[in-house]
Amino acid sequence: MKELSLNEFFAEYPHISQATEADNQDILDFYHQTSLSSTESEIIYTRGNDFFSFLKERSDSSVIFLLKDDLGVIFGMGVITYRPGYINGELQTIGYLGDLRIKMNRKLIREWRLMYANLIRLSPQIKEMHHCRFYQTVLIDENKESKNNLAETKIANLHYHQLQKYKMVNIIGRVKLRTSSTYVRMATNEDKKLIVNFLSLNNPKDLFSHDWEKELDHRLKNWNGFSMENLLLSFNKSGELKALAMVWNPIKTKQIRITKIPEALKLIHAMGSKIPFFEFKKFPKENTPLDILYLSQVIFEKSLVKSDRQKILHDFIHQAFEKDFHMLAYADFENEDYLENTLSLFMQKMPMAVFSVHSKDDHGQIQDPLHWDSTKPTVSFDMCLV
Repeated sequence: MKELSLNEFFAEYPHISQATEADNQDILDFYHQTSLSSTESEIIYTRGNDFFSFLKERSDSSVIFLLKDDLGVIFGMGVITYRPGYINGELQTIGYLGDLRIKMNRKLIREWRLMYANLIRLSPQIKEMHHCRFYQTVLIDENKESKNNLAETKIANLHYHQLQKYKMVNIIGRVKLRTSSTYVRMATNEDKKLIVNFLSLNNPKDLFSHDWEKELDHRLKNWNGFSMENLLLSFNKSGELKALAMVWNPIKTKQIRITKIPEALKLIHAMGSKIPFFEFKKFPKENTPLDILYLSQVIFEKSLVKSDRQKILHDFIHQAFEKDFHMLAYADFENEDYLENTLSLFMQKMPMAVFSVHSKDDHGQIQDPLHWDSTKPTVSFDMCLV
């Protein structure tokens, strides 16, 4: 198999090139023109003054593709970030496909689609793409434009496979009266060895899961404002570590604005704020950055049953409520549903799904197929980095 460079690959596509940091302002100007729409509201993502800073938090390696017209005006872009991760027990390179934005131009879109399908097909040969064979992405279930263009694509030789559905749960309030069944505290630097050992024993080595021997150090070094105190630890009465989670807010490098907050959410907040023993976080304003604290990478000791996991997750949520934010975000996967039928939290939910992305050969055969079922662990990804 002949190794290719990206320059060699792009020679076939005159309107597409790899971006550099010199393109930063042009990328920001284009990126900030676009949004993601659902039936209830419009979500606008912004990146401050440096588009590349958030990518460096995602991983040590990323590639940005730009689609330009004959005058050099950007009409489209896409980003791939790379990290080590596990597939079927083996450490592989994992690519995350994100930040896809395309403006309408039929000629340029045809070139982009052809390039995209061939890029995934030839990725194992391209050195700048780390010879990657396994790609993932997430889509909002109500974002019809993305689903039509990607998940239900008619692009020849490209396949989006839905691995797992989940609900993006945004928690805005809680009932304060409760008892805790576990002891939860923030981690310290002295806990690092304990945490790494726990992760090595309980992190499932499949479906994109992280290589925590390296990933934790990457986060401590590169995530803005992230330290050991961003890890929550849960212990049983015997002092044994039973679960951990990470809380982090990437607002300094990635901002999310909602042009219209759903009326139901406004009503819940207004009514709940007047009820004793209810606590609601400060209410966000439309068109201003949302202060979102992400609760992610919740990893339990393998032996814990679902009811114990639910109790610990609720303890994590209530511990996180000691921090300042507009909403606490958590991904509740279909095989877990840890927050279903929960009456002590006030939540807004958005249906989403994790996809793997594959090339197909001329006979329609999917290359490097992946599969999830109830016997496998939850698909791993970081919603705070989406």
